[in-house]
Amino acid sequence: MFPIHPDRIEEHSKKIAKTYAFLVICLFSVILTSLAMGEIHISPFKLLKLFFSPQADVGLHVLKRYAILHIRLPRILAAALSGAVLAGCGVVLQGISVSNIASPFTAGASPGAAFGASSASLAALPYLFPLPFVACVCATFLTWVGNEIFGSRKKNRPVLSGLLVATIFSLAAYALRLFEGMGRFDAFILLVGNFSHAGWLDLLSISIASCAFFLICSVYAEEIEILFSQDMHGEIASKIIPSQKRLVLTLGALFAISPIVVRFGIFPLFGLIVSHLLREYFPHIRGHFFPLSILCGATGMCAIDSVVRTIKNPPAGMIILLAGFPLLLLLLSNRQDIPGK
Repeated sequence: MFPIHPDRIEEHSKKIAKTYAFLVICLFSVILTSLAMGEIHISPFKLLKLFFSPQADVGLHVLKRYAILHIRLPRILAAALSGAVLAGCGVVLQGISVSNIASPFTAGASPGAAFGASSASLAALPYLFPLPFVACVCATFLTWVGNEIFGSRKKNRPVLSGLLVATIFSLAAYALRLFEGMGRFDAFILLVGNFSHAGWLDLLSISIASCAFFLICSVYAEEIEILFSQDMHGEIASKIIPSQKRLVLTLGALFAISPIVVRFGIFPLFGLIVSHLLREYFPHIRGHFFPLSILCGATGMCAIDSVVRTIKNPPAGMIILLAGFPLLLLLLSNRQDIPGK
C-alpha cells in the first residue's frame, strides 16, 4: 500500500473541519430563526436583547420571555434532540443489519414502542413502567426472526418483513388509542409524531436515554463507522465486530427511541432520510458518519418543526412520512442484492 501524501491528509482534514463548521452554523441558525418565529414575532437581532431590555413596557417583555423560554425553547430543543437520536439510530441500525433501508421504523422499533405506550396508557400503568421499551425490543426481535425465516438478504424480503411488523404494530397502537377514546385525527397526530405539546419535562425524559445512547456510541464509534460505511462484506464485518458489541449498540438505540416515541410519536422514516443524505452528500468523509448524522438530524428536525409551526401546526411526522415514503419506494425499486450471511 502506498503512503498517503501529507498534503492530501491536510486537505482532507480541512474538508472535514469545514463540513462540521457548516453544519454547526446551520444548526444554530435554524434554532435562532425558530426562536424568532411564532405568533409573538421578534427579530433574531432583538432576541438576545430581550432579557436586557429597559423596564418600559414590562408586560410585553414578560410575555415574550415566557413564550420563548417555556413554549418555544423546550419544543425546539426537543425537536433537535429527537432528530439527532433518530438519525443516529438510523446509522446504527443500518450498519448492524447490513441494509441501507434499515431505520427505526422499518426495523419495527418505533411502532413497537408506540404500541407499548398505547398499552401502558390504556392500562393506566405508571410512566416509568418499561412496557414501551419491552415492546420496542420485541418488535425488533420479530423483524429479525422474519429475516431469519426468509433465510436470505437478497431482494426485498427482509425489508418487507420489517415493514410488515411496523404496519401491524402501528395499526395496533392506533386502534388502542381509538379504543381509549381519542378522536381519529388526534390519535393519528400522536402516532406519527408532533412537538406541539413539548415542555421541559418532556425534554428531560428523552435527554437521559439520549445521553446513554450517545455515550454507548462514543465508546463504539469505530465499530459504527466500519459497519455503516459498508466497505466490506457483511460476514467479514460480523467477524470483526463481535456480536456482543452489536447487541449493546442495538439495545442502546432501542432504549433511546422508546421515550421519544412515548412523548412525541414515531416520525416514520426520518432515520432513513438522514442516512441517505449522508451517503449522497458526504460519501468521502469516512470515520465521521455518526457525528454528522447527529448534526444533520438535529438541524433537519428543527427546520421541519419550524415550518409546521407556521402552517397551522400540522403533525411534523406527517411531513416526514410524505418525504420519506417516495424515498423508500425508490430504494426498494433500485435495491441490489446484499451479501448474504
